[in-house]
Amino acid sequence: MLAWIMENKEWLFSGVAIAVPLAVIGWLCGTRGKGRRAVKFF
Repeated sequence: MLAWIMENKEWLFSGVAIAVPLAVIGWLCGTRGKGRRAVKFF
């Protein structure tokens, strides 16, 4: 498993770099739409 990660780390981490901000944006949009205490970053 570790060898596979080492061989594929370049595309694996580039995918993580895209997925994490998208997940954060989706979470923020989801929490704002439910009427809870919205965290305002902007």
